[in-house]
Amino acid sequence: AEQLDDDPDALEDFDDDYDVLGKPRRLKGTKTCKSQGQSGVMEEVDRNFTFLQLKPDHHNRPLWVTPDGRIFLETFSPIYKQAYDFLIAISEPVCRPESVHEYQLTPHSLYAAVSVGLETETIINVLNRLSKVALGEEVKQF
Repeated sequence: AEQLDDDPDALEDFDDDYDVLGKPRRLKGTKTCKSQGQSGVMEEVDRNFTFLQLKPDHHNRPLWVTPDGRIFLETFSPIYKQAYDFLIAISEPVCRPESVHEYQLTPHSLYAAVSVGLETETIINVLNRLSKVALGEEVKQF
């Protein structure tokens, strides 16, 4: 079979320095996007989590906990129900499509968790136990 030289989808034309929209990729750790912070002012937030290292038994854990306090829950996990109940107690739901739910740790959600008897150390330990990646210091100090 003859290969066409003018095929724009040919693999040899693929340039790893550009994303699917043709925008230049930034260096590791520098990808940012605008986000509305606590003050209501738009601020730059690092959204590149490729540096997060998976735990050896990550396939048994249902959560991704990012340094900015976002939590992603896999609904197909065998321990989904227990993780879901815990997340509802400590965080606010952001988006809950069919396969992966997103939650956000906020000062209000953590205050509510403490007011119903959850201790800070317990929250950190359970998040660490359920997370596919090690909890960052940003989350522990939040």
